Amino acid sequence: MAFFLEHGRDIRLSYTYEKNYDTPQNKYEYVEKLLPSLEQIFNKVLKNLKELEASHVDHSTRATKQHHYDYKIGSLCFIKTPNIKSNLSPKLRPKFEGPYRVIERFSNVNYRVQHVEQLRKRFNLHVNRMIPFNKRFSYLHLNNLDDLQPNETEVKSIVPSPRYNLRARAGNSAY
Repeated sequence: MAFFLEHGRDIRLSYTYEKNYDTPQNKYEYVEKLLPSLEQIFNKVLKNLKELEASHVDHSTRATKQHHYDYKIGSLCFIKTPNIKSNLSPKLRPKFEGPYRVIERFSNVNYRVQHVEQLRKRFNLHVNRMIPFNKRFSYLHLNNLDDLQPNETEVKSIVPSPRYNLRARAGNSAY
């Protein structure tokens, strides 16, 4: 197909050579055969490009949705703690701590969380440092574990915060 688009004829290889090969007798016959086949190939290329574009868009949206979990206000999560000092080897150190409850949502990716038992522990976090809470036997010491997870599935509001107002920061470039 690429050879035909570039040269206007099919490729002739040594094993396909025949005496009575379908060669046009004059230029008018050549143009009559060339135009429909070019139109057919252009339509095929256009269709393939549209399919590839749709698959690329689908793949990119699927990849971004895999990374970001949509936390609702009141839902539980764990926080990644990369720099924990302990006597354990790095292989055995806890990678996440919690559970924490989402108490505010600043944007689609920034949240404020509060520890379930130690209420003074509050952090503003990016969604990359959070993983969803799954109910396990190791957390049975928590009181009313069933009441910890909210039944709500909708976000009531996204709280505006001056800390995350990027428009105001763009104007103040005197850092």
